Amino acid sequence: MQDALLTVVIPFYNAARTVLRAADSVLQQPCADRIELLLVDDGSSDQSGTICDQYAEKHAQTARVRVLHKVNGGGASARNSGIQAAQGRYICFLDADDWWENGFFDPQLVRLLGEDFDLYNFSYQSVSPDLRWRKIYPLEDKEQRDLQPDCERPYYIRHWACIHRREYLLKNEIYYPLCKINEDVPFMHLSSALARSVKSCSKVMVNYWLNPKSCVHTSSSTVMIDEILKSLHMEEDMFRARGFEYSNDREMLSEIIRKLPMLCAQMSYRELRKHLNQPSFELLWQEEIKPWRDLCHQEAAFKKHPFLFWARSRLSSGLPMVTKQLLYRSAAFMKCACFFRYRLLLRWDKA
Repeated sequence: MQDALLTVVIPFYNAARTVLRAADSVLQQPCADRIELLLVDDGSSDQSGTICDQYAEKHAQTARVRVLHKVNGGGASARNSGIQAAQGRYICFLDADDWWENGFFDPQLVRLLGEDFDLYNFSYQSVSPDLRWRKIYPLEDKEQRDLQPDCERPYYIRHWACIHRREYLLKNEIYYPLCKINEDVPFMHLSSALARSVKSCSKVMVNYWLNPKSCVHTSSSTVMIDEILKSLHMEEDMFRARGFEYSNDREMLSEIIRKLPMLCAQMSYRELRKHLNQPSFELLWQEEIKPWRDLCHQEAAFKKHPFLFWARSRLSSGLPMVTKQLLYRSAAFMKCACFFRYRLLLRWDKA
C-alpha cells in the first residue's frame, strides 16, 4: 500500500445514522489506496463511536482507517484534532451527514495534487432533505501562484469542498476557532488570505445534504447570532495577531441586521430590546458604521420605528419559521415541503 497522499477527516457527534455513508463514499473512490480516513468521535453518547471502531477493524487489511475518541468540544475542536493527527500530505474535511461524489478521487486528481498548491477548491452540489433534488454550485478551472498575503481576497470557498496542503496549515498555525457555529468562515478566510498558490477546479467534490436536523437549522436565532458574532470577533483577532490591520465591524453589523427579523419572531418586544442592549450589539447603535447597501433600509426601518419593525417581523418571519418546523416533523410533510421548496425551484432555475 502506497503512502497516504490525502487525509480525510470526518468529525462526528451522535451520527450513527449517517457517518458510515460518509466513510463509504471515501473508501469507494477509485484511488482510495492513497487516502487515510480519520474518524474523530467528539464524545458521542450514542453508538457512533462503537460503530466506527467496528468499521475501522473491518477495513484494517485493505484501507487506512483510524478512529480518534475525544471529550466533547464541538466540531471545530474535532477538526483541529484531525489536523494534528493526520499523516497525509494533504488534508480535507467531510461532515458526517455529507458524502463525496462518486469517482471524485481518481488518477487525474492524484496527478493534480502533485502540482503542490497550498489550497485546492472544488465545485459541490447541495442535496434536499429527501435526497431527490440536487443543485450544482460550479467553479471555473483557474489557478493562481506567487500570491501575497491579502485579507481582502475573496473567501467564498466552502471548507468541506477544498483540499489543503497540511504543511501549509501547520506552518501558518491555521486552525478552526473554538465556536459552535460559523467556525468555518474564519478558518477559510485565513487559509485563503495566506495561501501562496490556489487552484480552483470545476470537478464536483461533495454532496452537501441540507439536513433539517443539523445545528444550523435547529439552533435558535439568539444562539446563532451570538455564535456568529463570536466567530467574527475571533477572526478579527486571528488576523490582527498576524500583523493585519483588520476590522470586521461591517460584517458583524450585517449579520445582526440579517438576523433581526428572526430575533423579533422569537422574542417579545421587551425581551428584544433587552437582548439588543448587550455589548455584542453596540455596533447597531453606531451611526458611522453602515452595513451592505441592501441591508441599510432594514437598519433604518428598525431605528426609526423599532416596535413596528418587531410587529412586522413577527408576521413575515415568525409564520414561515413555525410552518417549516411543523413540516419537517413528519416524513410525509417533509416530502411535500421538499417538492415545493426544492424541486420546483430547480425547475424555475433551469427555465
